Amino acid sequence: MRSIAAVEFYRKNRGQGRKPYGFHWGEPAVIKRMQALKAAGMSYEGIAAQLNGEGVKPRAGGCWWGKTVNNILRQAGPAAVDRMWEAMRQLEPTWSAPVSVRELRAALPGVATAEFDLAVLALRAGGKVYLSEHDFPLGEKEEVRRLMVREGDRYFVAITARGPR
Repeated sequence: MRSIAAVEFYRKNRGQGRKPYGFHWGEPAVIKRMQALKAAGMSYEGIAAQLNGEGVKPRAGGCWWGKTVNNILRQAGPAAVDRMWEAMRQLEPTWSAPVSVRELRAALPGVATAEFDLAVLALRAGGKVYLSEHDFPLGEKEEVRRLMVREGDRYFVAITARGPR
């Protein structure tokens, strides 16, 4: 039996055509996974193969294709990594100059802390940026440490592009 909320949701949204990917339950998590894989430097075909290997099924069943992944990511808008590059260029136009992680967070208010940290660490893993580590983070207050990028017991305070994008 459906809940009253589910029936009302159906009544409001029926007859409006096919919903974009990400509308139904569970799909936003798949989009975030796709964006994370793309941020790590994976091709659309590679992302499709990864999702197929993980057993993630597309809405209509079957298997993922690179073109489908491309369309979904294009519709979802720029990922955190792309927005991060744009914000870095606005804060510091010289590509070789470091940008404070605190300033970069402030320039991307819609990006969740965990998503921001994952994007920064994915850029580092892909060899696209250098991260400057804090020498003694435990000497800082907790609210200051929360603004840094954390990986295990390491805290990073600045990000520098390795070269022009």
